[in-house]
Amino acid sequence: MSRKGNFYDNAVSVSFLGTLKVEFGGRSESHHHAHNQLFDLIKILYNGVRYHSALGYHSPRAFERLES
Repeated sequence: MSRKGNFYDNAVSVSFLGTLKVEFGGRSESHHHAHNQLFDLIKILYNGVRYHSALGYHSPRAFERLES
């Protein structure tokens, strides 16, 4: 991180948190519920859909379909 007051420091985290607010649609019922929602968003949706350069710029799900 750079010096205090540089607004580029947290641009990535602010963008990510803004996306989370939109995806969740507000407050969660409990900490456990929020944890489960976050797990679903990152582990199941994001990691299964995003493209990987090591897989020839395919998502893991698409790459598995190509292999079978």
